Amino acid sequence: MKQIETDVIIIGGGLAGMAAALSAKAKGSSVTLICKSLAGHSGNSIVAGAGVSVYYPENAQNDTLELFRDDLFRSGNGINDPRMVDRVLNSSNEVLSFLKENGVRLRHFGDDLMVRRVGGHSTARFYYTDYSDKCFQTRGLSITEPVSTVVEREQISILNRASVIRLLRTNGRICGCICIDHYSGERFSVLAKSVVLAAGGGASLFEWTNNTTDVTCDSYRLALEAGARLRDMEYVQFYPCVLRVPIRMQIEGSLFADGAVLRNSSGEAFMQRYSAKGDLATRDEMAIAVQSEINAGRGANNCIFVDCSGINEEVWKIKYREFTTTLRNHHIDVRKDLLMAAPAAHFYMGGICVNEDYSSDVSGLFACGEAVGGLHGANRLPGVALTEAVVSGRIAGRKAAEYAKETHQENRLVIPDTKTVASGIDWKQEIRMLRSMAWKEVSIIRDETSIDRFEHFLDERQEIIEGAKAGKEEDRRAYEYLSYHMTARMLALSAKARKESRGAHYRKDFPEKDEAFTGSFICSLDQAGEIGLGFAHA
Repeated sequence: MKQIETDVIIIGGGLAGMAAALSAKAKGSSVTLICKSLAGHSGNSIVAGAGVSVYYPENAQNDTLELFRDDLFRSGNGINDPRMVDRVLNSSNEVLSFLKENGVRLRHFGDDLMVRRVGGHSTARFYYTDYSDKCFQTRGLSITEPVSTVVEREQISILNRASVIRLLRTNGRICGCICIDHYSGERFSVLAKSVVLAAGGGASLFEWTNNTTDVTCDSYRLALEAGARLRDMEYVQFYPCVLRVPIRMQIEGSLFADGAVLRNSSGEAFMQRYSAKGDLATRDEMAIAVQSEINAGRGANNCIFVDCSGINEEVWKIKYREFTTTLRNHHIDVRKDLLMAAPAAHFYMGGICVNEDYSSDVSGLFACGEAVGGLHGANRLPGVALTEAVVSGRIAGRKAAEYAKETHQENRLVIPDTKTVASGIDWKQEIRMLRSMAWKEVSIIRDETSIDRFEHFLDERQEIIEGAKAGKEEDRRAYEYLSYHMTARMLALSAKARKESRGAHYRKDFPEKDEAFTGSFICSLDQAGEIGLGFAHA
């Protein structure tokens, strides 16, 4: 088996992974970044809203760190990790500087930076990048492309089109990984002193999602198998309004702050029945409300309607030029046509348990970005994901490099060639079935019966994954299925145990919040390879 040696491995080529790679390189480490597709053109960073929510003292907009902190804890419904909140908030004022230093252009209104208030935030703190030369659906490229140019300039080794299928350990420490080359299908190993997991989250577990196809729950499986713990795996954010026809695209949350209204098939503006904040509700409240209207038969073709007719004409020209142009190209006049929309899985609030330096329970293993749990608690505020990606990526990369510098491995592993076999299983079809069942049974609205049905489905599929679990399957899709399956198991276990409704976790058989569950369910792998569940009070 071909072997590559480096100091630090970064797994993932999105914003968090690239920030980690630059940070580790700046500490003098040799860095190898492994990406399932193309670094800078991969992961959910490219389909994000091209903006960051930060506390920026130079343009504070009546904002304070305390107000921002209050918003995060209010949104997270009491289960945010205070250490993660303070870590990200205290560094958030550096995010805009990092972006500008790495070639990202920010959008201005006159001489000032353009800043907006979006749902769940008490004030305007959402800063947009200039994505005028990008496709609206992939406007996050306005961030990732310039940063990837810097990564290449820094001569960071990049292995594109490669899937990491297993992390390697020796003497209780992470020492590298095994990969599959997408072009040749051959396996190779990368040996290192530390690893940063930045391969994204797991919202693509669901059939209806706005995630990119290369984000397949891998961070969670790799960490769990290596001995790390994961938290809050019942918590998935569903973006409340995604246009279904004639194109698939997110409907910007800031539209509601500017006058957009959600309506059902009777024309009723229904949000006030679900939240005192009405159409300025947080994403979890809005997604539950929208799905409830659809389930009650007050939708049309499994959608509700977004009415933008109340938005001022000047606002359209100043703020939403690319949005309206994209829709106009598909014969929609957003000023008068109702937009048919429905929720889609968007972001995984749960993830790997990390310390303040983004190290995991396993020596040499760090994590950042959406792979990590703790910051968001029960719900994520808009714009905080890319802020977290930058802050956590920079810290994780720096700490991984420092760990590598202090770690001496006298004997590098020699990985023997292992015989792989094709099982003949149609893994793509298996993945489609699992994602369909996840949407049907454990998505926005759950109960004991639906979770039981989903667990029964997972039990039935257990026998087909033994080859992949043993590391003998030659199809890389088998390991993606394994990642989906293990994430689904953690979600089901945690969702069944949390007999309440809190944030994005809604149990219609337990519709109220119960203070006994103010804390986090923790998943870990036991000696028999079974996923166990514990609880840590907040």
